[in-house]
Amino acid sequence: MTSQFETRRDRLVELEKGLFAAGEAAKAAEARAAAAKAEVAETIAKLAETEARATALQGKLDQLATADVADRGSDPGARRGAGQGRDLREARRRGERRATDSEQRASAADTMAKAMAKDVAEALRRAADAIRRRRACTATSRTRSSAPTSPRHA
Repeated sequence: MTSQFETRRDRLVELEKGLFAAGEAAKAAEARAAAAKAEVAETIAKLAETEARATALQGKLDQLATADVADRGSDPGARRGAGQGRDLREARRRGERRATDSEQRASAADTMAKAMAKDVAEALRRAADAIRRRRACTATSRTRSSAPTSPRHA
Protein backbone atom coordinates (compact mmCIF):
# COMPACT_ATOMS: atom_id res chain seq x y z
CA MET A 1 0.00 0.00 0.00
CA THR A 2 2.86 2.38 0.78
CA SER A 3 4.55 1.78 -2.57
CA GLN A 4 1.27 2.50 -4.31
CA PHE A 5 0.97 5.75 -2.39
CA GLU A 6 4.58 6.65 -3.25
CA THR A 7 3.96 5.93 -6.93
CA ARG A 8 0.85 8.09 -6.99
CA ARG A 9 2.58 10.86 -5.09
CA ASP A 10 5.49 10.78 -7.53
CA ARG A 11 3.07 10.94 -10.44
CA LEU A 12 1.26 13.88 -8.84
CA VAL A 13 4.57 15.70 -8.34
CA GLU A 14 5.44 14.98 -11.97
CA LEU A 15 2.10 16.39 -13.14
CA GLU A 16 2.51 19.49 -11.00
CA LYS A 17 5.97 20.03 -12.50
CA GLY A 18 4.39 19.69 -15.94
CA LEU A 19 1.76 22.25 -14.99
CA PHE A 20 4.46 24.62 -13.77
CA ALA A 21 6.41 24.15 -17.01
CA ALA A 22 3.24 24.78 -19.02
CA GLY A 23 2.64 27.95 -16.99
CA GLU A 24 6.15 29.13 -17.72
CA ALA A 25 5.64 28.37 -21.41
CA ALA A 26 2.41 30.37 -21.31
CA LYS A 27 4.23 33.33 -19.78
CA ALA A 28 6.91 33.09 -22.45
CA ALA A 29 4.27 32.91 -25.18
CA GLU A 30 2.51 35.93 -23.71
CA ALA A 31 5.80 37.83 -23.71
CA ARG A 32 6.38 36.86 -27.36
CA ALA A 33 2.82 37.92 -28.19
CA ALA A 34 3.39 41.28 -26.50
CA ALA A 35 6.62 41.72 -28.46
CA ALA A 36 4.81 40.84 -31.68
CA LYS A 37 2.07 43.36 -30.85
CA ALA A 38 4.72 46.01 -30.22
CA GLU A 39 6.30 45.15 -33.57
CA VAL A 40 2.89 45.46 -35.22
CA ALA A 41 2.37 48.88 -33.62
CA GLU A 42 5.81 49.97 -34.80
CA THR A 43 5.08 48.72 -38.30
CA ILE A 44 1.76 50.56 -38.34
CA ALA A 45 3.55 53.75 -37.32
CA LYS A 46 6.09 53.23 -40.11
CA LEU A 47 3.25 52.59 -42.53
CA ALA A 48 1.58 55.86 -41.56
CA GLU A 49 4.88 57.67 -42.03
CA THR A 50 5.39 56.02 -45.42
CA GLU A 51 1.86 56.94 -46.49
CA ALA A 52 2.50 60.56 -45.49
CA ARG A 53 5.72 60.54 -47.53
CA ALA A 54 3.89 58.96 -50.46
CA THR A 55 1.24 61.68 -50.30
CA ALA A 56 3.94 64.36 -50.25
CA LEU A 57 5.73 62.71 -53.16
CA GLN A 58 2.46 62.48 -55.08
CA GLY A 59 1.95 66.21 -54.52
CA LYS A 60 5.42 66.92 -55.85
CA LEU A 61 4.77 64.62 -58.79
CA ASP A 62 1.53 66.42 -59.61
CA GLN A 63 3.31 69.75 -59.35
CA LEU A 64 6.06 68.56 -61.68
CA ALA A 65 3.53 67.16 -64.13
CA THR A 66 1.69 70.49 -64.20
CA ALA A 67 4.95 72.37 -64.63
CA ASP A 68 6.03 69.90 -67.31
CA VAL A 69 2.87 70.49 -69.36
CA ALA A 70 3.17 74.28 -68.97
CA ASP A 71 6.88 74.45 -69.74
CA ARG A 72 7.20 71.69 -72.33
CA GLY A 73 9.59 72.83 -74.94
CA SER A 74 10.18 76.29 -73.50
CA ASP A 75 12.45 75.32 -70.61
CA PRO A 76 15.71 73.40 -71.11
CA GLY A 77 15.28 72.00 -67.58
CA ALA A 78 12.04 70.23 -68.60
CA ARG A 79 13.89 67.01 -69.25
CA ARG A 80 15.46 67.23 -65.85
CA GLY A 81 12.00 67.73 -64.30
CA ALA A 82 10.65 64.69 -66.14
CA GLY A 83 13.58 62.67 -64.79
CA GLN A 84 12.78 63.89 -61.29
CA GLY A 85 9.15 62.89 -61.79
CA ARG A 86 10.23 59.38 -62.76
CA ASP A 87 12.49 59.23 -59.70
CA LEU A 88 9.64 60.36 -57.47
CA ARG A 89 7.28 57.76 -58.96
CA GLU A 90 9.88 55.04 -58.41
CA ALA A 91 10.46 56.22 -54.82
CA ARG A 92 6.71 56.13 -54.21
CA ARG A 93 6.45 52.58 -55.60
CA ARG A 94 9.33 51.44 -53.39
CA GLY A 95 7.71 53.05 -50.34
CA GLU A 96 4.38 51.39 -51.07
CA ARG A 97 6.11 48.04 -51.58
CA ARG A 98 7.96 48.40 -48.24
CA ALA A 99 4.72 49.36 -46.49
CA THR A 100 2.94 46.32 -47.93
CA ASP A 101 5.79 44.03 -46.88
CA SER A 102 5.73 45.51 -43.38
CA GLU A 103 1.99 44.95 -43.10
CA GLN A 104 2.38 41.33 -44.18
CA ARG A 105 5.18 40.71 -41.66
CA ALA A 106 3.12 42.29 -38.89
CA SER A 107 0.10 40.18 -39.80
CA ALA A 108 2.20 37.00 -39.85
CA ALA A 109 3.76 37.84 -36.46
CA ASP A 110 0.32 38.47 -34.98
CA THR A 111 -1.01 35.19 -36.38
CA MET A 112 1.97 33.27 -34.98
CA ALA A 113 1.55 34.87 -31.56
CA LYS A 114 -2.14 33.93 -31.48
CA ALA A 115 -1.38 30.35 -32.51
CA MET A 116 1.30 30.02 -29.82
CA ALA A 117 -1.07 31.42 -27.19
CA LYS A 118 -3.74 28.88 -28.22
CA ASP A 119 -1.21 26.02 -28.01
CA VAL A 120 -0.09 27.08 -24.55
CA ALA A 121 -3.68 27.45 -23.36
CA GLU A 122 -4.45 23.94 -24.61
CA ALA A 123 -1.37 22.53 -22.86
CA LEU A 124 -2.37 24.25 -19.62
CA ARG A 125 -5.90 22.90 -19.91
CA ARG A 126 -4.65 19.37 -20.48
CA ALA A 127 -2.23 19.58 -17.55
CA ALA A 128 -4.97 20.90 -15.26
CA ASP A 129 -7.31 18.12 -16.39
CA ALA A 130 -4.62 15.51 -15.72
CA ILE A 131 -4.05 16.87 -12.22
CA ARG A 132 -7.79 16.91 -11.50
CA ARG A 133 -8.13 13.32 -12.70
CA ARG A 134 -5.11 12.31 -10.64
CA ARG A 135 -6.48 13.95 -7.49
CA ALA A 136 -9.88 12.35 -8.05
CA CYS A 137 -8.20 8.96 -8.50
CA THR A 138 -6.13 9.49 -5.35
CA ALA A 139 -9.21 10.53 -3.35
CA THR A 140 -11.11 7.46 -4.59
CA SER A 141 -8.28 5.10 -3.65
CA ARG A 142 -8.07 6.63 -0.17
CA THR A 143 -11.79 6.08 0.32
CA ARG A 144 -11.51 2.45 -0.75
CA SER A 145 -8.53 1.73 1.46
CA SER A 146 -10.28 3.13 4.56
CA ALA A 147 -13.48 1.15 3.92
CA PRO A 148 -14.02 -1.85 6.23
CA THR A 149 -13.46 -5.27 4.77
CA SER A 150 -16.45 -7.49 4.18
CA PRO A 151 -17.09 -10.43 6.53
CA ARG A 152 -16.78 -12.90 3.69
CA HIS A 153 -13.09 -12.05 3.23
CA ALA A 154 -12.26 -12.19 6.90
